[in-house]
Amino acid sequence: MKLVKLDDYQSWRVDIAGQRVLIDPWLTNEMVYAFGLAHRHRERAVPIEDSRADLLILTAHFGDHLHPPSLESVPHDIPAWSTRAGIGRLRSLGFSNTTHAKPGHTVPLGNNASLHFVSPGFPFSQSALGLVFTEGSKRAYLEAHVTGDSRLAALGPIDVLISTAESVRLFGIQLSMDVKRAARATQVLGSRIFAPTGTRPQGASGLLPSMLSIRSDHEALQLALKSQGSTAEARWLQPGESIEL
Repeated sequence: MKLVKLDDYQSWRVDIAGQRVLIDPWLTNEMVYAFGLAHRHRERAVPIEDSRADLLILTAHFGDHLHPPSLESVPHDIPAWSTRAGIGRLRSLGFSNTTHAKPGHTVPLGNNASLHFVSPGFPFSQSALGLVFTEGSKRAYLEAHVTGDSRLAALGPIDVLISTAESVRLFGIQLSMDVKRAARATQVLGSRIFAPTGTRPQGASGLLPSMLSIRSDHEALQLALKSQGSTAEARWLQPGESIEL
């Protein structure tokens, strides 16, 4: 299994069982989302050809996960999984091979590999998806927002946790995890590597980002892992860098 960070935000590719799984692709230079209230400019990314894939996963229907201009370059007959709202948007864009993924659903990927969908924590438990990839004895968990903390222990051992580690709050509601919560999830899961996603939240501009409270401290993550009793390594991947299991 190979986990590849595709840009400086939250797009990933997972190579597993001879297949490439593309997750939340952002393939344009700019992204306008949240009904035009937010804007990002992509500073670094791998070449678009590295985003070619056999399967497509949209973890949420929000515009910075399901980005229509980026999806124009993705084959519209590719097998795609998303939330109910995400599938509706994909079908409106012309995607023909879509499946509504529900938490608890497992997709066999062949060669002793699978993809399991899990529910995120509040406030995304009904509107987004977490992903657990398994190949043989190796397991990776990608959560683009916040983990469902009460359900972590039931997931069993996870080798690599990919999740947020830069706090973003709107009106006091936590939209991504701070370093302490990220470290706690890593410790509960027994992960040996934590790789942040949703990086550089302060890179967005517009009315919505101006309303957010953001705290980011890369150096604090490794210290928080140690304070939680975890021996995991924090890896802040650059676009094109990967983790192999």
